[in-house]
Amino acid sequence: MRRGLKWFCVFTACVSLICRIITIMHHGQTVAQPINTENIKPQGQGVTRDYGQDVAKFTIAADQGNAQAQNNLAFMYSQGLGVTRDYGQAVALFRKAADQGNANAQYNLGAMYLQGLGVTQDYGQAAALYQKAADQGMVNALNALAILYYQGLGVTRDYGQAAALYRKAADQGDAQAQNNLAYMYATGQGVAQDYDQAAALYRKSAINGFAQAQSNLGFMYEKGQGVAQNYELAYMLFSIAVNNGFNQAVGYRNTIAKTMTAAQISEAQKLASSWKVGTPLSTTP
Repeated sequence: MRRGLKWFCVFTACVSLICRIITIMHHGQTVAQPINTENIKPQGQGVTRDYGQDVAKFTIAADQGNAQAQNNLAFMYSQGLGVTRDYGQAVALFRKAADQGNANAQYNLGAMYLQGLGVTQDYGQAAALYQKAADQGMVNALNALAILYYQGLGVTRDYGQAAALYRKAADQGDAQAQNNLAYMYATGQGVAQDYDQAAALYRKSAINGFAQAQSNLGFMYEKGQGVAQNYELAYMLFSIAVNNGFNQAVGYRNTIAKTMTAAQISEAQKLASSWKVGTPLSTTP
C-alpha cells in the first residue's frame, strides 16, 4: 500500500540454496517459493504508475535523510523502476537507511549480501543484517535468518535456533513459518518430534493459503500422522494444493485415488471445490 513516504518496499534476492523452504512431502523434500515480498504494483484496474515521479519524490526525501525514502529509492534502483538498474547505488541507499535502524532496509541489504548484488557475496553479513531486522520482529527477516541457521550459512548450523525463529514468525501468523516449523516437528529437527503439533501447524498454514502446507497436511491424513487416517480428506487437501498452484500434489492425489472408491473421490472433490482461503478445513468427510 502506498501512503506518502510510509510506502515501503521489501524484496528478496535469494539464490536457490537459500530459497529452500523445507517441506515434508509424499516423496521427500521439495523446494517451495521464496519468502513473500511486498512489491511495487499499479493500484487499481487500468492505472499506470509513474515510477519516474516516485523516484523524484523519494530522491528529495532521501537526500534529507528520510530512512524510508532511502529504502524505497534503493528498491527502485535494485529493480530498475523509473531509473536504470544500479545495484551499487541500491546498496549505498539501503546501507544509509539500515544504519538508521530501518528494518526493511536491513533486510534488503542482507538480501543484497546474500546474492552478491552490488557487493561481494557474504553470508555472514547477510545473517548479521537479517538478525538486526529480526530483532525488530520483521517476519521476512525471521524466516530468512531461520533458513540460514537451518543451512548453516553465515552462521553455525543450529536447528534449535532455526525452529525458535520460525516460531516467532509463526506466532505472528506467517503461513510459511507455520509450514516450516511444522516440518521440524514432523521430523524432530530442533524440537522433539510431535506429529500432533506438526499437523496443527500445517493446518494453520493451510488455512492461511500456503499451498505446500495444504499438501503436507494431506500427507499427514494419508499416513495417519497427528490426525486420524482419512483418504478423502487427503485427496481434498491435495486438490486444494493443486488449485493453489502446487502442481507436485497432482501425483500425490493420483496415487491416493487408486485406493478410493468413485463415491469417495466425488465427495472429496466437492469439499475441495467449496473451500475458500481463511475458512476452516473439514476434519470429517
